Amino acid sequence: MEYKLDEFGINREVLVKLVQSKFLLYFAVLLLALKIFSSVIYINFPQNIFFADITKSALESFVNQTRQSLGVSALTESEELNKAAQMKAEDMAQNEYFAHTSPSGVTPWTWFLKAGYNYKYAGENLAIGFFESEEVFLAWLNSPSHRENLINPNYKEIGTAVLKGYGNGNAIIVVQLFGSEKRPAVATAPVTQKPKTQVPAVINEPEATAVVLEPETKNTSALINNMDGAVQDVTFAVSLMVMAGILSVLFFGFQVKSKPQFIFRSLVLIVILSATLFLDKNILISFIPHNILI
Repeated sequence: MEYKLDEFGINREVLVKLVQSKFLLYFAVLLLALKIFSSVIYINFPQNIFFADITKSALESFVNQTRQSLGVSALTESEELNKAAQMKAEDMAQNEYFAHTSPSGVTPWTWFLKAGYNYKYAGENLAIGFFESEEVFLAWLNSPSHRENLINPNYKEIGTAVLKGYGNGNAIIVVQLFGSEKRPAVATAPVTQKPKTQVPAVINEPEATAVVLEPETKNTSALINNMDGAVQDVTFAVSLMVMAGILSVLFFGFQVKSKPQFIFRSLVLIVILSATLFLDKNILISFIPHNILI
């Protein structure tokens, strides 16, 4: 059979037949299923290799980028504050609470002192139930009290812990601590004592096990993102074909056996393809409860 191309190089007869075919309908449903599948994997399985998007380094980088853009000095990572944040996160997980002060009355400042951080200024940001570093940071940035901690010029150092598996589910808790330490006078702090003050940081560094991101998860996360991008590209191409078929019937006078049936099938395809194009993990995540406390 020979098909004729129009002045735009489009074979309208083939396009119309394709829109009317069951194959295209099934293919559109398959694309939507693949999109939902990739999003559900991302959301429902944070404990496995598919989840790796909240990291200490990313959160601290966002903080310093924002501070520097506002003319505020960047924060230095403190091993003592990392340790304090880790202890606070573990305490919340073990005792199943999410608050600045524990049910037994332990305040945030207790963890600073337990980690050997003699603070002059101190602050704490908490978050739970988020899935990405940027999502956590923007939630803090859009909260006046959290923002005050993020850009406070009195703070000189920062420490962060990211702990997965909170409670009976797979929620992620984030603890970020800010501080400025009371420094002893030069006369009372001989140079020979400096190595002693650095020992805890070296000893406690391996304890920073709360960071979720690992090399394997980076690769797998990229794989899922690539699959999602491929589904988007194919869906967009199919959508253009469907639109061309619809235009051929409605505006270029191409005859079909039943125009109402053709229009109905076309609308069904458009709905399915549109859902595939616009559905992403961020939309699904927006329906999941998120919490932040200051």
